[in-house]
Amino acid sequence: MCTYNTGTEEKERNIFEVFNKETFLKIKPVFVIDKILFSFVEMDAKTKERKSCVECYMKIADAALLARQITTGRMYRKLETEKKKGEKFPNAVWRSNLGGVSEADARMRNLRSDGKAISRHFTIAPGSVKYAVIKGVTCAGYSNEKGWIIPDMKDPEKITIRVALEDHGELEKLGIMLEAAVNAYMIQICSKK
Repeated sequence: MCTYNTGTEEKERNIFEVFNKETFLKIKPVFVIDKILFSFVEMDAKTKERKSCVECYMKIADAALLARQITTGRMYRKLETEKKKGEKFPNAVWRSNLGGVSEADARMRNLRSDGKAISRHFTIAPGSVKYAVIKGVTCAGYSNEKGWIIPDMKDPEKITIRVALEDHGELEKLGIMLEAAVNAYMIQICSKK
């Protein structure tokens, strides 16, 4: 279930947003559970109604590491190296940790009727046309012994949402705002009595 805000509720306080013609990404603070949410949404081009969404929750420390990789130029170098290979669809240079909903939770919350878990993750890759693409993926999965939810990439109900970044500056802004959110979280945590 996506938490996409239709505009009728209180104003969203997003960390960063990227809008394409039919897709968008909103990065939101979810500090009450010590995470940051990457919410990918695909809209119908004609009706402007939501078709699908992928929500990936990231631990604060993982968000800090991603922000640092972007702001120090490491992500830039990875994107440029992959792009130079000349592939029509370049490979991802970064992948989030696997997350999602376990089999038991998916069953209890009536999210799947087949007894499988829900796996979610996102990647960053060079774009074929635009500078880079952030891709959110959700599909059936299964929990392993470590508690990770392993995706079944052959799931016929797999949802993939791609959000293109125009240029390196847009990716850099994402990194800077993500870093600022991590710092805000740490101030909030450290100031609690």
